[in-house]
Amino acid sequence: MYNNASSCVPLSWSANDTDAIEPSFYVCIIATILHSIFWLSIFTYSSLRQWESLQWVYAFLVVDLLLLIRFFILYSLRTSSACVSIGLRIFVCYFESVGDIYLNFLQGYVLLALNICRHYQITRGGADIYTSHRRLMLAAHIMIYLIPLVVLIIEIQVGWAVSYYRLGGSCDLDFLSIGTRIFNTIFGYAFPVCLTLIYLCFSLRHVRLTAAAIHNQTIADSRLKHHRSLVLQSFIFYSVWLLLWSPHVIVSQYTYVSSMVGAISQLLNYVELASDPMIITALDVRFLKTWRKTFNKIKARVVPIMNAECI
Repeated sequence: MYNNASSCVPLSWSANDTDAIEPSFYVCIIATILHSIFWLSIFTYSSLRQWESLQWVYAFLVVDLLLLIRFFILYSLRTSSACVSIGLRIFVCYFESVGDIYLNFLQGYVLLALNICRHYQITRGGADIYTSHRRLMLAAHIMIYLIPLVVLIIEIQVGWAVSYYRLGGSCDLDFLSIGTRIFNTIFGYAFPVCLTLIYLCFSLRHVRLTAAAIHNQTIADSRLKHHRSLVLQSFIFYSVWLLLWSPHVIVSQYTYVSSMVGAISQLLNYVELASDPMIITALDVRFLKTWRKTFNKIKARVVPIMNAECI
């Protein structure tokens, strides 16, 4: 598993690896600030505390937070010269190598669940699937969180994957056969992405057919506008997310995480984390209104202070 038999060695990155990860550090700081503002607005405004109807959005953003927490924990360990025991080093390596792939797998499946629920709402005339199918929602959460983790554990236990530590670099999950890598690419990327795109297309098709079937033009226009807005929001958010998320999920199966390609794909992944709160806010009028209120309140307090200091 490790290429160094010493019982106590530093976990610090080499100078080259530290330089490669530095841009991601600043992106993650920006992402943390944006996520903090986002969650502050949720706990400040009761209109956003719709835990059931927005459960998949919040689950997705919690995964974002876990990825950020993971990054800063590893960054603090990897930039420290402290010597760690072999036991702690093993734990850190699994936390680093497995945690990254697992959490990114979760993002794909959480967004799939979100789009399936939106499709149900659109095709059922706005029916509230979250309150009418609470047990199904709970089962979906449990399956989404457990299955990817179980898959990775099985791959490690049967010897299809090995957590490998490179001195001066990051820990990486090496998949020992091309078959395992192809399976993970299908399971963690192709399957949730293809299903999500299929449901988005089905939703768009339903919106068009429903609008054409309604004879009352006023009702048709109103319903079409609302449902088209939901589908458009999903398409825009998913397109941006897919563009930034895809490289890292695919590259992590075939390339060392600290390579140049791996570092670039990781950077894009962290840019995606920073963009998530902004995209959700821009596309959902509820979040947009609260952010405007928050900004106006901050502006109302800060501007007078700045003017007083200038005088």
